Amino acid sequence: MMNFLDEMRPKNLRKHIHSLMTEQNEKRPMTVNDYVRASGIFDFCPREEFLVSKYNITRKDVIPERLWKTFRFGRVFETFFRDEVLGNAGIVIGKWRCGVCGHCDDEVNGMSRYAKPKLCEVCGANSFSYVEADLISEDGLLGGHPDGFLHWNFVYSILELKTANDMNFSRVRKNPMEKHKAQVQVYMHLSGYKLAHIFYFNKDTSEDVLHEVAYDEVEAKAWTAKAATWKNSMITGASPDRICPNAECSRAKKCHVRQLCFSC
Repeated sequence: MMNFLDEMRPKNLRKHIHSLMTEQNEKRPMTVNDYVRASGIFDFCPREEFLVSKYNITRKDVIPERLWKTFRFGRVFETFFRDEVLGNAGIVIGKWRCGVCGHCDDEVNGMSRYAKPKLCEVCGANSFSYVEADLISEDGLLGGHPDGFLHWNFVYSILELKTANDMNFSRVRKNPMEKHKAQVQVYMHLSGYKLAHIFYFNKDTSEDVLHEVAYDEVEAKAWTAKAATWKNSMITGASPDRICPNAECSRAKKCHVRQLCFSC
């Protein structure tokens, strides 16, 4: 029988640590009361989501350790850069929660325009975390949680933070990724802001780049129409058109309902 020290041997402890850094996501079918998330609108397929709901298919994705760590470290960077670097500079506005007593400042029209407080007005502590805003369209088609809102030189803008390795970072030096541009277009559409800033951080070299994206009403309406196509299919029961040209394209090969989609 193993004793405590045997269980704590480096090999066993390392194995246990690795087991903590994997995750299995189970994504339930969307209902007509759900909304399409801004972060996924670029790759969103109305037909896939309709078929998943119609046949009550549960999708399971195993997130391997390496990808799990990538996601988590990205979140750590986001908190550090937004809450501490930009937050302490007073240019990130929004809702701030006291880390000691949990008090939050009041909201203005559902979205606070306050910079990070110096001290909590209730307990006097100086520990705060940013509370991401819930943005949902009035028609219930689109929603999401921007990383933050900036107020700089009397201009308000959406803040979106992304991390990348050196290979992926080389692709965004001159222009942001199309899916990230789509994401902030939706955020601007939902918030009424006319400007967004996408900040990319290179995890390998600590290099960074900042891109400015202006609101494009035509593009925003196109993403809204995409969400509306799915919502209407849920209401009418009519399957949306395929977006994949054939079952062998790269997107179709990753689809959970590939065979079902091309058989009906």
